[in-house]
Amino acid sequence: MDSVVVNWISNSISLRLHQVVQEHGRTARHLWLAIENQFLGNREQHTLYLGAAFRNFVQGGISESEYCHKFKAMAYDLADLGAPFEDRMLVLNILRGLNQTSLHHL
Repeated sequence: MDSVVVNWISNSISLRLHQVVQEHGRTARHLWLAIENQFLGNREQHTLYLGAAFRNFVQGGISESEYCHKFKAMAYDLADLGAPFEDRMLVLNILRGLNQTSLHHL
């Protein structure tokens, strides 16, 4: 049964990821733990990068709707990483990054 799971995992991941994790063992458990470690090991770095992008994001040349959608997506991604933003912080960041012409329409 272990070989079936190993086969399934190996066929479900990218070739690059497979090359990274294949050295960590031959059982399904070892393979799964290697994959988990690969993704969780980057979690803190990804959280820091996304948090900085969230705090510095500005509207620029995109529509207000797209701007708000992107902000909301970043907030959801941060929550998934274990670093949620409160709704009031989301609103404050959205208002801070709006173009001046957009603020006049509010």
